[in-house]
Amino acid sequence: MKKATRVSNEIGIRNLCEVASIVLRTMPVNAATTFTVRTLMREAVNKSNPSYRGNDNKKNVRYVSSAAVPHMGRKGPVVAEHLIPISVLLNSRLYAAFDPVTETVALVRLAKQYANMALISVEEDALLRKHKLQSKMPANWDGADLFARYRAVGIEVFPIEEIGNKKLSE
Repeated sequence: MKKATRVSNEIGIRNLCEVASIVLRTMPVNAATTFTVRTLMREAVNKSNPSYRGNDNKKNVRYVSSAAVPHMGRKGPVVAEHLIPISVLLNSRLYAAFDPVTETVALVRLAKQYANMALISVEEDALLRKHKLQSKMPANWDGADLFARYRAVGIEVFPIEEIGNKKLSE
């Protein structure tokens, strides 16, 4: 087997989406293929973040809640999570976007749409869970508002640059 070579994030995203496309196109939908596609798309989404800094999602957030700010840069009671849950991508968007002719392009576009992450407190994460919004969007979601879950439960998030570009834990 040849040794793998490093590629740019753009090529990596496309490769991940191409493999997901091949699985979707050629394999039956079952637990194994769903797991494979979910894993591939989660990684493509994470790499689609313009400020991607490796597999530590706390370093890849673009938004932060007021409650999480005091805990930035420390191992503390915070959670890094996607503004729109990956399960929404998989359950409602992925299969609707799948077209055997243009699937890789559609999957890359979806990965980039779902790349935004926020740092929230564990209490805010529990609030999302309590309202059953940890892995889904509100019933009245318009399909576009990135912050609909947070707004629905009263969590305020803002771009991380607004707090003076503090570095997250290294």
